[in-house]
Amino acid sequence: MTSAWHIDTIRTTDDFLALSREWEELRSRQAQAQPFISHAWLVTWWRSYGTGELAVVTVRHGGRLVAAAPCYLRRQAVRKVPGFVALRLLGDAGVGSTYLDVMVDPAVKQDALKALAGGMARLSSDFWQFRPLHDDALLAELCVMHAKAVVRLPGETSPTVDCAQPWEAYLATLSANKRKDIRRKMRDLEKLGPYVMREYCLDDRAGLAEATSLLERFNKARFELIGINGGFCDDKLAAFHRELIPTLAATGDARLYVLWSGETPIAALYLICDKGHWCAYQSGFDPAWTEYGPGTLLDDLVMMRVMESGEASIFDFCQGTQEYKMRYSSKLIPTETLEVYGRNFKGRIAAGLAATRGAPVMAVGKG
Repeated sequence: MTSAWHIDTIRTTDDFLALSREWEELRSRQAQAQPFISHAWLVTWWRSYGTGELAVVTVRHGGRLVAAAPCYLRRQAVRKVPGFVALRLLGDAGVGSTYLDVMVDPAVKQDALKALAGGMARLSSDFWQFRPLHDDALLAELCVMHAKAVVRLPGETSPTVDCAQPWEAYLATLSANKRKDIRRKMRDLEKLGPYVMREYCLDDRAGLAEATSLLERFNKARFELIGINGGFCDDKLAAFHRELIPTLAATGDARLYVLWSGETPIAALYLICDKGHWCAYQSGFDPAWTEYGPGTLLDDLVMMRVMESGEASIFDFCQGTQEYKMRYSSKLIPTETLEVYGRNFKGRIAAGLAATRGAPVMAVGKG
């Protein structure tokens, strides 16, 4: 590798903020959609949830950013034994990032991956712990390239719908009961008067603020209805998204939809998007309208729209195989955690402790 290659580690939030334009340019060159590693998502997460030490590894070739690993270093226990330092991915806790990864310019993939692995290896960690990863994440290739052994831990799966088909063709793949249910919800709501699905964007700041407020209220109501303290019932998570949504909406990385019956809002849906991969991140509905199924009806209407418009190729229900998600699709995207243990003294101790879980070794690398 020639001197035209330069590896660096970003240690401060200000320096990470300054990387915004180049970061998004590199993300736009990724072969695979990366909805949850936008610069805005990761910076906001670090400011809200980050603990430990920022350690974003960058690789430049001829001055151009060609690879980046959005990482941080954190002290944590292994099997309840404290005192180890883990290298982890920004966004990996607290906010439900469905897929995380590194970024590499496809034009120089192999050399950039090697440089990135080298930069990550120079950081003072005892082990690497990366999650949640897509089943064909670049990090899997990087870890195998770098390490003698990689531990693989299965994660949750995400039900997805192929949107590159006409709506009627998709309906034909569903069970007769599911098709009947979709049509019944549309018919029953229409009996009450006209209903409409509205999308909110940055061009309408007041509307976007209203939609965000409705999303938060309906999401809390949804979880309170089933007695779970989830979603935006967490004030910290709600504040995270109030800060984030205007930025993501401005770049097209987020979509907000609200379902209205006449002049009454009854459901809201929040999607995180990249390259036609739309992730149904959070949603909610007014419990007073439960009998009309407004939450799943809004899912139906958004999928119908994107199948007709071609705006999205995948509608992803994100992690979890709840019954309502599985009614839409049995096509699942698996996620996983990858762990690599260092060859230093503490790394070997951590590896021994972790081995008591009986986790499988994914692959043997060049080491």
